[in-house]
Amino acid sequence: NRIFHRFKSIHGKIPFDDDTTLVSIRIVKPIKKIYFISNKKGMSELKQNLIKNLLKLNYPQIDIQKIVAAFDDIIINALEHGNQNDSSKKVKIEWIIDCSQFKLRVTDEGDGFDIKKVADPCNKKRFLNLIKDNKTSVYTHGRGIYLIKKYMDFVQYNKKGNQITVFKKKSPIKCSFIYSEKDLK
Repeated sequence: NRIFHRFKSIHGKIPFDDDTTLVSIRIVKPIKKIYFISNKKGMSELKQNLIKNLLKLNYPQIDIQKIVAAFDDIIINALEHGNQNDSSKKVKIEWIIDCSQFKLRVTDEGDGFDIKKVADPCNKKRFLNLIKDNKTSVYTHGRGIYLIKKYMDFVQYNKKGNQITVFKKKSPIKCSFIYSEKDLK
C-alpha cells in the first residue's frame, strides 16, 4: 500500500486504469556460514540452520530435499570415513547460499581417498557377486557418493580426497493458476 501511495504521489496525473506495472525488488545478500563439528551430535542443529537459510532465500521444497539429503551423506562420510569417527579431528563445513545457487564445501582431517576407486552401487554384476560371496553389507558402500552426484549439479573432490565441493542451482519457481469453469466462459 505504501508503494502504491508513493507511486501515486510521483505520477498523480497518470490514470490508474492505464497498464501500470509495479515491481518490488528485494535485495538479499548471500548467506555465508562456516561451522566445525567433530561428531554427529551437531548435525541436527546444523541441518536446521541450513534449511532455515534455504527457506529464507525461497528455495523450492524439491531443492531443499535434495540439498539436505546430499548434505547428510557428505557430513557422515567426512566424520565416519574421513576422520574415522575420531572426535579429536574436525570437519569444516562452509556454505554460501544466494538467490541462484547453493554452494557447499566440506573438508575433513583424514587421509583422503581416490574417488575413482569407489565401487558403483548400481552395478548389478557386482551385487550378485557380493551375494554369492556373502558380503552384502559392503554393497551399500558408494551409495552416498552416488546420491550426491545425482542430487547436485556439480561435484568435485580435491586431489587428496579429503574435501568435496558441490553446487546446486536453484530450480525456477513454477507458477500455476487455478481456474473454475465459470472463469473460462
